[in-house]
Amino acid sequence: MLGMEYICQQFYSYQDVQQLKEIIKIDQIGIINIYEDEQIIKYQIDRSKCLRLSDLIYMINQNFVRLYLGQLLTLFVNLLNKVISLQTQYNIYHQYLDPNRIWLIFQNSFRSVGFVYTKIDYKIAFTGYQCQQYVIGSNLPISAYEKIQQIIKAILKQFQKNNMFFKNSTQNEIKQQIYDPIIQVCDKLDIFATLDKIQGILKEFGFDEQQQTIKFEDSLKNQKVEIIRNQNIKQIEQQIKEYVQVLKDEENPLILEMIILTQMKNIASTIENQQKLKKVEKDNHYLKSMESFYEEYQIQLKNSTENIIQVIVKDTLQQKLIQYKLEYLEEEIQKLTQNIVKKIVNMRLNQYFYNSPHYYIRYDQQHLLQCQLSLYSKLLLEIVNEEIDIFILLQVILVIDEFI
Repeated sequence: MLGMEYICQQFYSYQDVQQLKEIIKIDQIGIINIYEDEQIIKYQIDRSKCLRLSDLIYMINQNFVRLYLGQLLTLFVNLLNKVISLQTQYNIYHQYLDPNRIWLIFQNSFRSVGFVYTKIDYKIAFTGYQCQQYVIGSNLPISAYEKIQQIIKAILKQFQKNNMFFKNSTQNEIKQQIYDPIIQVCDKLDIFATLDKIQGILKEFGFDEQQQTIKFEDSLKNQKVEIIRNQNIKQIEQQIKEYVQVLKDEENPLILEMIILTQMKNIASTIENQQKLKKVEKDNHYLKSMESFYEEYQIQLKNSTENIIQVIVKDTLQQKLIQYKLEYLEEEIQKLTQNIVKKIVNMRLNQYFYNSPHYYIRYDQQHLLQCQLSLYSKLLLEIVNEEIDIFILLQVILVIDEFI
């Protein structure tokens, strides 16, 4: 959509490879690679055709994307039906669903969400099956029947807080007759009741399948603003293409995604104020600050990881070397630590933390750092033991060689 012509990668762990292969026959997005040696699945997703649910909600809140209220309600219906279909028809249960793992795949570029109101045509795909949440909320599995209703409720509460889809003349009516009833039924966690309620609201407010609208839509528009938006679609598309072009060689696409998303509010307000967008340059101050943020985070992560590993290596070595009566040098500890850090950093699961820019928009740096270090701690024990066993074996061989 709108110049977002790049590929993003998504990495998730899994538990049962045969079950996972059956799932992706039914629910697939992008190009998929499975790495059985690490129990990792990688998705390569074309962002010109695909949008996370979390992206869509963020873009609406930033006044960038235009979506009819009828389209929003229909999206809720489609999400509920997707979950019901997976469980009842295919016996597929997603227990770690969140808005970053829900994708809208648009059938063609003329039917995707954008800077102006338009008809949309899409299908829905889920990712992250069998992969626990390493950043968001609890690691405990939650039924998709429950989780999808929690997601719908959270979206409506956020839109209500930000006065999205509200205008003074219809605010009370929309809140009392659309938002509140859906939020209340979601609280009951009965997916079929929630589906019936939303479908009933669509019918009550005269949903037009051809236009994808309900009766409030005209009152929610500012016609003057919409004309300005329509006149500047090409300029918007060019601006996003410039960001992609300038940042395409970045080590991690996360920087590109973060910059595009966080600049959308500024882009929209610039256009609506009938000002010209500035050309994106590589030495742009905002781009530099985001790159610095990422670099600083990587340095902090590496230093913290080294400190943790060094302690574990020392303790483990001391315990294991007692039976061999061997000694070690600090330089050897340092070398072991560096080898283990390299292994950890190169593990594909490490890329999970760069799956979504919303982790970095929503959470502070320390929270993310602790989440990543917590995962490392779980992975470390086996790797440390392997490296130390190799180290001890080499030391024993050296000692034997000295006596030969």
